[in-house]
Amino acid sequence: MPAKIPSQIGLKYGRLTIIDEKFIDKKRVAFCICDCGKNHSVNVHKLRIGHTTSCGCYNLYNLKKPKLESQVGKKYGRLVIIEDSLMGGNKRSIEAICDCGKKVFVRLNYLRSGHSKSCGCYRSEKVTDENTTHNMSRTSEYHCWATMIQRCTNPNNQKYLYYGGRGISVSKEWRSFQNFIKDMGLKPSKHLSIDRINNDGNYCKENCRWADHFTQMNNTRKTIKKHS
Repeated sequence: MPAKIPSQIGLKYGRLTIIDEKFIDKKRVAFCICDCGKNHSVNVHKLRIGHTTSCGCYNLYNLKKPKLESQVGKKYGRLVIIEDSLMGGNKRSIEAICDCGKKVFVRLNYLRSGHSKSCGCYRSEKVTDENTTHNMSRTSEYHCWATMIQRCTNPNNQKYLYYGGRGISVSKEWRSFQNFIKDMGLKPSKHLSIDRINNDGNYCKENCRWADHFTQMNNTRKTIKKHS
């Protein structure tokens, strides 16, 4: 071994202590013993730069995993996390309390992705909002809309035969009460009801109006056929 190069025997790098060294194929190789008791040989240069710090046991068994951050107190949508097990990574199940007061268990990744926003109350409210607006569920306009939907879509409805049964349908937009009331507006009078201008046409914005009983009676199929 050339005298100009200091001996590395006895020096320790990481968990490896050099007990012997040799030149092999012009490369300086250190023969070491690891803290775990296993012998290991490695290029001296790799020891000096910190590339190798053990026989491999540290990387395989003792490498510390990044500490998971507790999610307790964080809020996602309407859910505030009240208990976090810190197990399972992003897919771990946590306990949360909703703004409505209900407690639920949900996966953390569902919260982070926005898939879960509440205990379920948000979804229920959304469905309700699509069918009612401005607390109008007890108004005559809402009753008119609801009965229109029923006689066109429900085969068990007594009037289905004269509407849905003969091909009369409600437009896609009007399946939402909010869109219906936006297009039709409030009744000018409580004595009016919805009337299709073309009695054979569908329920839609272009073919409907608020009309009184007299106007509607003159617009029935029998009346139109009689005057034609």
